[in-house]
Amino acid sequence: GFHARNNGNLRSLGVEICMNKGIDQEAAFLRAARLIAALLYDLKKPVDAVVPHHFWTGKSCPSLLLTGGKPNGRWKDFRSLIKAEFSSIG
Repeated sequence: GFHARNNGNLRSLGVEICMNKGIDQEAAFLRAARLIAALLYDLKKPVDAVVPHHFWTGKSCPSLLLTGGKPNGRWKDFRSLIKAEFSSIG
């Protein structure tokens, strides 16, 4: 899908994470991390290839994983979750 400007649409996949009030947000993050880890494994890409939407567009997205629009604390935790899921594959 069309998710990022410039070359982002040609060079990346977009994964949406449900972020609705009242859901089990941590479970949504875990499911997303599992999907991303499986895609990385299948596409033979490193975990370091995962970037937030912010990387391509500059907007604060995914908002629940960014701090002040920047990929800091929660984003790093999310990447660690992806790494853990990735290491459990195969």
